[in-house]
Amino acid sequence: MTIHKKMFDGKEKKERTYHRVYVEFEGGYFISLGVSDPAFQQMVQEHGGPNTVEFRDTSDKWVKDDDGEELISGMRTVRGPQCSKKDK
Repeated sequence: MTIHKKMFDGKEKKERTYHRVYVEFEGGYFISLGVSDPAFQQMVQEHGGPNTVEFRDTSDKWVKDDDGEELISGMRTVRGPQCSKKDK
């Protein structure tokens, strides 16, 4: 008999979530984003659904940290200069 360590690790098995952002384009084309992104799933679990969803071009409005590094996720506490166009 095989015994797997995870069977007795005391962690509750959580049901997988499928939170997503639905995007539809002209002509009826659509895509659901975030389904396979564990960071997105965790963010929705912790904070609920997004209150702002907008399209941002590659060079548009990257949120930056204090050192000027562009962030993919995090918590933005200040609006303005930290959210600016990326240098081309």
